[in-house]
Amino acid sequence: ALKKSYNLQKTEQLAQLNQAKQLLDHSQMAYNLMENRMENAKREVARFRDAFNEGIVSEIQLVDREDMAQERQRLYEQTRSDLEQAKLRLTEQESTYERTLRQTEAEIEQAQLRLREQEKSYQGLVEAGKLALLRSEENFKNMEAEISRLEADIAQNKTQIEGLKFQLSQRVIKSPVNGTIFDFPIPGAGSVVQPGMMVAEIAPENSSLSLKAQMTTPESGSLKTGLPVKLKFDAYPYQDYGVLPGEIISISPTTEEVDTPQGRIAVYSLNIALKKDCIDSGNKCIPLRPGDTASAEVIVRRRRIIDLILDPFKQLQKGGIGL
Repeated sequence: ALKKSYNLQKTEQLAQLNQAKQLLDHSQMAYNLMENRMENAKREVARFRDAFNEGIVSEIQLVDREDMAQERQRLYEQTRSDLEQAKLRLTEQESTYERTLRQTEAEIEQAQLRLREQEKSYQGLVEAGKLALLRSEENFKNMEAEISRLEADIAQNKTQIEGLKFQLSQRVIKSPVNGTIFDFPIPGAGSVVQPGMMVAEIAPENSSLSLKAQMTTPESGSLKTGLPVKLKFDAYPYQDYGVLPGEIISISPTTEEVDTPQGRIAVYSLNIALKKDCIDSGNKCIPLRPGDTASAEVIVRRRRIIDLILDPFKQLQKGGIGL
């Protein structure tokens, strides 16, 4: 490929060199021709000037011959410049041709040297490849033995994993529904769970929120289902967010004792339904979350303000009649 490129470059350079020689020959011929014409024009001007001085020709004829001589002088100068350019171009082409030949011959010599070096390297690689092949075969056998050992370990690990999964399934409690844990009475890790003991209380997904409350027995005389309730959530101060309306939907049939700072007291458990699941805040309604805490005020009865004002007088009137 390099020799082919060399021959192609050589042919192109020779063609350019021959073209430059032809251009030089043409320029030389044009220069010689214009030189003869210029000399003839000068002699013609001299002859017409003598004839003009003798009154044989007119001044116009003399001026025409002088203009012709000037034009041939200009053409002569142009052809001389073209001849110099052609000589310079031929010199450049000859220099380029010689330089290209030397450079290409040097490249061919370098390529031949590299070829010999590559042939030596190739032989070395062949020998190294044979040695590497023997080592690879030995490594392959070792890898096969290692794979067999790993497969046995994997099979053993799978058996252990299945056993651990079974043990784990015996220790995991699964909820029958999806939801959010809001009560987790187990004290902590290591606690013993008794049969029938509640492990966690879950609020099912997409279910309406309700509030669990407790009321002491002295305050439970007027309790009944359906009573309205005002709810004040701890996370949303009622002075800023107001109260949320609710309604008692169930009351525990019996009391239970709970610990308080004042000691153990008996309370009824109430289940209160919320009128809506969010609390107003400006132009938006903040959703409530399972686990939010609140205090509940049960409205046991409603009275008009006028009745509250007149009630002492009515009591006084009843007392006077009794007297």
